[in-house]
Amino acid sequence: RCVYETGPDEPPPSTPTWLDADDPEHPPEASSREVQNIPLGLGALLLGVAAVVFAVVATSSMDALARLGILLLATVLLLLAPPVLARRGLTSTAETISAVGLLLVPLAGYALWAVDRIGEGGASGAIFAGMIFAVTAGVSFAYAGWTGLRAPRFATVLAAQPVLPLFAYDRITGPGGWALLLTAVAVLDLWLARSPVTVERPVRRDVPAPPAAPAAAPRQRRAEGRPEGAPEEGAEVLDGIPPAAPPAT
Repeated sequence: RCVYETGPDEPPPSTPTWLDADDPEHPPEASSREVQNIPLGLGALLLGVAAVVFAVVATSSMDALARLGILLLATVLLLLAPPVLARRGLTSTAETISAVGLLLVPLAGYALWAVDRIGEGGASGAIFAGMIFAVTAGVSFAYAGWTGLRAPRFATVLAAQPVLPLFAYDRITGPGGWALLLTAVAVLDLWLARSPVTVERPVRRDVPAPPAAPAAAPRQRRAEGRPEGAPEEGAEVLDGIPPAAPPAT
């Protein structure tokens, strides 16, 4: 260990410490990718809320067919954009846009229900809603297989949950029937957990995966100009007391 000689008015040398960006024991709390995903998630939430307001509240005075046409056009455009973005490496943006596009599918079904010729048909609201969620689950599953994105796989699982309860809503009256129905939903979830929905697929199939880069060692400070990097001094005198002689080997 190095011993430093200090004068009566000189403070002792400070202990060198790691910089925040270089400390291997305390890495940064968030990476650059996580920081980029935060505004993307907030943007997707904002677009989803705007889509719901557009379909339910803001355009209640608009013609049902015009509202349905706008929602269908927006759905098609939002579902066609993510594959193009994923091929260019913008995977996070593609995931966000695909989630918003799949959210518009049941909203377009709600706008379809508002059409007079369809809403006044023989099917009840629960049956029609079950059909819409079943179509949404099918579209999400096919879209996940086509693009390889992760968001459509989660949308498939979420859209499949209310399908059976909505189809059986008008036929079940007692708690025993609902218990059997929820058991069937649980069995469906177990099947989904082992189905191709949960299998990872590469997003960019046309581009080979880059070789794995070797792990970079943490950055170090240079030893030049640092007290612990200097050669050890001999015969230092601290407080007037000479150091003891080392024991003989």
